[in-house]
Amino acid sequence: MALAEAMEVDDALVDLVRTAARVHDLGKIGVTDAVLMKPGGLDDDERRRMREHPEIGARILGRYGLYKDGVELVRAHHERWDGTGYPRGLAGDRIPLGARIIAVADGFDAMTSDRPYRAGMHPLIALEELRRGSGGQWDPVIVGHFVRLLTDPVSNLPDTPAVRRAHEPIPRPVLVDLALGTAEAEAS
Repeated sequence: MALAEAMEVDDALVDLVRTAARVHDLGKIGVTDAVLMKPGGLDDDERRRMREHPEIGARILGRYGLYKDGVELVRAHHERWDGTGYPRGLAGDRIPLGARIIAVADGFDAMTSDRPYRAGMHPLIALEELRRGSGGQWDPVIVGHFVRLLTDPVSNLPDTPAVRRAHEPIPRPVLVDLALGTAEAEAS
């Protein structure tokens, strides 16, 4: 929501992003825990099942009036700016703006959160990953807004652990890994 507000989109879209973002991964209830909590990489079948969650979530939400307007945002939150995302392979401005906003915020959250298969990365490293993926995975304009929002010391972001960590210095071992080029390999 803070990202949508920073982009100065209309209030209706800010509200829609807030509503859809809260439930954007609802479709994961259709994916088994064995896949969701797997400590290693996914095989082709597991990846295919995981890629179904945006459609599952959209079908569920379409049944509820409160969420009907956000169905397309939920369906499209894994589309990529370059057209290689899923479920429909939309590209650029064909991806709903709200879904592009959710994708950037969700990408940052995914990178900075601990997962069964890896530890969350430092927020400054995640910001660099967003910059690298700008124009490929994510809308470059939205990435620019997000980076400014998160790094601006006077921004009105909520007080969350990720936001607090983004304003901390990168730990020395991580800096060494970055200098040696090993942090990027571990982050991917």
